[in-house]
Amino acid sequence: MEISSQIEQIAKKHNWTVQPLKDFRELIETGLEQNLVIYGALFCPCRDTDEAKDKDIICPCVYAHADMTEYGQCYCGLFVTEEVAALGKEPESIPDRQLKSGK
Repeated sequence: MEISSQIEQIAKKHNWTVQPLKDFRELIETGLEQNLVIYGALFCPCRDTDEAKDKDIICPCVYAHADMTEYGQCYCGLFVTEEVAALGKEPESIPDRQLKSGK
């Protein structure tokens, strides 16, 4: 299954919207594809990965729900709310909950 299809399924399952900005979305998809080849899992491409201890950042990361609620986007900006998608602008930088968790 293609990465883009997996991303669409994840978004549908969680009632999220996939980032509508094509260039931005494709950049994240490429990073996910590379991590799938390297690590065998869809590790978030926006963070450093330590395969042994970073299972919490396999897309969608465990922090995504809280980020979506608070910021309208996940950490990397691949998933956004409908309201954020309607703005048509690139995602903003948000705090990394993984770092706050002490990982």
